[in-house]
Amino acid sequence: MQQPLVSIILLTYNQEKYIEEALRGVFNQSYANTEIIISDDHSIDKTPLIIERFLRENSEKGNVLYNHNEENLGLVKNFNKAVACAHGDYFVLAAGDDVSLKDRVAISLEKIQNLGVDSLAMNFQYVNSDGNELEQKGYSGNDKELIYVLNDYIENKPRFPMGPSRIFSKRVFDVFGMLDDDCQTEDTTLTFRSILLGGVAMVAEVGVLYRWHGNNISSYESLMTRIDPRLIYKQYRRDLKTAYGKGLISTGQYVRIWRMILDYRSVEVFRRDLYGTRGRMGRFVYGLLFLMNPLVSGRHKSRGWLKGVCPELFIVKNKIKSLVK
Repeated sequence: MQQPLVSIILLTYNQEKYIEEALRGVFNQSYANTEIIISDDHSIDKTPLIIERFLRENSEKGNVLYNHNEENLGLVKNFNKAVACAHGDYFVLAAGDDVSLKDRVAISLEKIQNLGVDSLAMNFQYVNSDGNELEQKGYSGNDKELIYVLNDYIENKPRFPMGPSRIFSKRVFDVFGMLDDDCQTEDTTLTFRSILLGGVAMVAEVGVLYRWHGNNISSYESLMTRIDPRLIYKQYRRDLKTAYGKGLISTGQYVRIWRMILDYRSVEVFRRDLYGTRGRMGRFVYGLLFLMNPLVSGRHKSRGWLKGVCPELFIVKNKIKSLVK
C-alpha cells in the first residue's frame, strides 16, 4: 500500500546563520515519501546562496522545489505560495531557523492517522542561537497524548497547542481554502481551523529544536509591534462562518465562539496599543480601560502581563486596598 505523500514546507527569510542546519533536518527525514518545498521570501543576506549551494551538493535528492520570491511578500503570502505548489496528503511546516529531528515526519504522521485528527503538534525543545539546549520545552503533555477539541477551546482550557512542530491534513485547506493574504500568521489560524474540524492532538515526543534568538516572529517585541491582531481575528471570523455554513458546528457553538473572538480581539488590540503608548499617564489610562474588559477582570493571564508594563495601576490598587482595610 502506498504511503501518504507528506509535503514539507520550509519557509526562509534572512536566516543565513541557521538555514543549512534547517535544510539538513528536512532532507534527512527517516520517512521516505516526502516532497520538500523551500520558499525564500526575498532574503537580502546569504540565505539564498546557501540554499542554492546546498541543493547543488544534494542534487540526488528527488522531489524538491525551490522558490525565491522576487520581492518580499510577507509570511502568509509566502506560505500560501508554497502551499499552492504542494501535492501532499499532509503538510509539515518548518522554519529556516529551526531543526526538524530525523523521525519528526514519521512519528507525527503515524500519530495523526491513529488519533484521527486534522492537526497534531509534537513537543519541541528550545535551543539558543548556538544550538545549545535551554531548560524550557514547548508543549508538554507529560507522557500522555492529548486531543484538544472544540469544547476545550470554548471553555478556555489550558494547553492550547503551539506552532513549531505541527502537521496538518490537506482537509484544513480543502474545507477553508487559502489564508487571507493580509492575515499575518499561519500558526494559530491553522490550529483554529483544525479545532473547528474536530480537534488538535498533542504528543510528548520531541520533533523540533526550536531556535530562540530574540528576533523570532513569535517574540514579544514582534507580536506587539509587527503583528496586527485585527487582521488575524478577521481570519478567525471568516473561518468560523465557513465552519458554520458547512455544518461543522452548531448555532450555539457559533454564537459563543463569535463572542469569544470579539472579546479576545479587544484584549489583543488593547495590549498592542498599550505597548506603544508613551508616558506614564497614557499607560495608566490605557491600562485602566484594559482591566475594565470583562475578559481581563478575572484571572486572565493578561493581568500578569500588565503588571510589568503598567505597574502604576497595581500600586494604586494596593493603596486603595490598604485604605479600605
